[in-house]
Amino acid sequence: MKVFERSRFIILFAICSSLSFSCSQDSDQLAEINTSELPQLDLELQFSISDPEDVFLQQIGDVKSDSEGRIFLLDQRALQIHVFDSSGKYMTSIGREGSGPGEFRSLIKMYIDQNEQLFAFDVREARNTIFAENNTNWELKDIFSIDGQRYGIESADSEGNVILRQSPPQTPEPGAYWYEHELATGNLSSGLTKQNVLKIKEMGNLVLDSGFMIGIPFGWTTVLNTDPHGNIYLVWNEQFELAKYNAQLEFIDSLSVNIPNQPISSETRNEAIDRLNDNFKALGRKHVPDNRPVISNMFIDANENLWLQTFDSPEYLVLDREGSPLKSFDLVDELRLVHVDENRLYASKVGVGGYQLHVFDYQL
Repeated sequence: MKVFERSRFIILFAICSSLSFSCSQDSDQLAEINTSELPQLDLELQFSISDPEDVFLQQIGDVKSDSEGRIFLLDQRALQIHVFDSSGKYMTSIGREGSGPGEFRSLIKMYIDQNEQLFAFDVREARNTIFAENNTNWELKDIFSIDGQRYGIESADSEGNVILRQSPPQTPEPGAYWYEHELATGNLSSGLTKQNVLKIKEMGNLVLDSGFMIGIPFGWTTVLNTDPHGNIYLVWNEQFELAKYNAQLEFIDSLSVNIPNQPISSETRNEAIDRLNDNFKALGRKHVPDNRPVISNMFIDANENLWLQTFDSPEYLVLDREGSPLKSFDLVDELRLVHVDENRLYASKVGVGGYQLHVFDYQL
C-alpha cells in the first residue's frame, strides 16, 4: 500500500475494531466481485436542473445536499454556491466574486455538516467561510483559516472537529511523480490542533526534465471522500483496501474487498500512449500500467454504504458498510455520478447544452 506514511499505515491496519467495519482478510483471499453478477439498481428520475431561469450555471465543481433535500451547486466560474429546494426549484445564491467577507476568488470545494452549516473553501484567500441559515437566508457565520497555511476543511463533526487538507509546495522530479498532500486536524473554536497527521499521494503525473507534466493514463491515485458524520475514507486505488478515520483523524477501521483489476489491452495501452505529446511517449511506455485501477471515484451515503465507480460493466457498484455487494448499475447518456445521499442519487452531464444535473430516487 502507498496511501500513507508506511510505518503509520502498518500500525493502523494491524488494529481490529468493531465500530464500523469488521476486520477483513487479504483482498486476494476474498470472493471476487463482478458487477455483472449483481442485481441491478432501479433508478427513477425525479427532475433535472438545467439552465434554470434565475441563474446561469457555468462551471459546477461540487454538488451536495442537506437533510431537507436541498441541493447545493458550487460554481467555480461564477464564484457562487447556488441553492435549490428538494423539488429542484432555484432558491438563492451564496457569495460573490471579491476578497471581502462572504466573497470568493477561487472557490474549489464545500461541505455540509450535521449542524447544517455550509463550509466553502477559497484556496487563493486560504480561508474557509462558514455559512448558516437564518430564516431562509444564508448568512456568514464565521471564517476559519490558519495563518501561513492553505488548509481547506474536508469534513466536520457535530462537535466542531475538522479534518484539514493542504498541498505544500513541491518540485516534481522527472519521471513518474505523485503530488503529496497533508491532512491535519483542527477545531472550529480552537484552530489547528495537529499538523501533518497523515500524508496522501494523488495526481500521478509524467514529468519532463523541463518541468512540463501531464497525467499518467490509467494512473493510480488516492481516492478520498467523506460521509455526513465527518468521517473520512481513503483508498489507494491499485486495489480496494479502505481506511476510515473520524473527524479527529483517529483510525476507526479497515476494509478489504476483492474488486478485480481490469487488464488494459495492448491496443488500448498503445492508443493511450499515442495520444501523448511526442516528448512524453517514452515515459508513457515506461509508466502506463498494465491494469486499470479498481475504482475511479467513491461516495458514501448517510447509511455508510459505499458507491464506487469501477472499470467493470456495469460501471457502478454499491457495497454496504461491511463490504457486502448490494447492487450495480450504469448511468445513461454520458451521465456521471457526483453525489449520493440517503434517498437520492445525483448525476451530471456537461455538453453543448450546458450543465445538467439529474436527480434520481433509489431503493437498495
